[in-house]
Amino acid sequence: MSIKRKYVIGVDFGTSSVRAILTDVHTGKEKAASECFYPKWKESRFCDASKNQFRQHPLDHIYRMPKNAQI
Repeated sequence: MSIKRKYVIGVDFGTSSVRAILTDVHTGKEKAASECFYPKWKESRFCDASKNQFRQHPLDHIYRMPKNAQI
C-alpha cells in the first residue's frame, strides 16, 4: 500500500524578502526553500536608514511571492 505524500507551504513576509518552505507533513522534513528579495527594498525606496525608517511597499508582497518562489 502506497502512502500519498502530503505537503504544507509556509510563507514568511520579512523586512527585505519573502521566504517560503515546502515541508513533508508526515516526516516534518523540509523539502525545498526559496527566498525572493523585494525590488523596492533593494533599491532603498521607502527606506531612510538615517532615520532608522524601514518600510515595504504592499505591491512587493503581492508581486514577489507568486512570481519567483521556486519551490
